[in-house]
Amino acid sequence: MGNKKSCYNCQYSRLINGQKRVDCTNAEVDYELLEKYKENPYLLPGVCKGYKPNLIEECKNCGEKINQPVFSWSYWVEDVFEDLAVCSRRCQEKLQEKLDKRTDNFTFNLDEKEGNGYPF
Repeated sequence: MGNKKSCYNCQYSRLINGQKRVDCTNAEVDYELLEKYKENPYLLPGVCKGYKPNLIEECKNCGEKINQPVFSWSYWVEDVFEDLAVCSRRCQEKLQEKLDKRTDNFTFNLDEKEGNGYPF
C-alpha cells in the first residue's frame, strides 16, 4: 500500500491480480482523466474528484476514533495476519503486550498437551 497518496489507497480501487495495476470502480470518475494521466496511480489522486482514501476508523486497543488515511498513519502493531492501527505509542505498547501474552499462552498450552503438540 505504501505511505503515499495513491490509487492503491483509494476505496474505489481494485488491484488486478498478477499486475501492479489498479482498476477504478467509481462510476463517476472521468475516464478521459485516466487516459490523460496514463492511469498513473500516484498522479491521479491529486486530480481525481472521486478519490476517497481508505480510513482507519478507530484504535484497535482503546477504541478511540482515528478517521485518518491508512497510507499516512504511523502507529501500527503487527499481528499474525494483519497490521493493527492504534492511536498512540502508548496504545501500541499496550496492544503489543496483549498480543504477546496471547501468543505466550497459546505456546504454553501447546507444550502442556500430550502427544504430538498440536492443539487438536
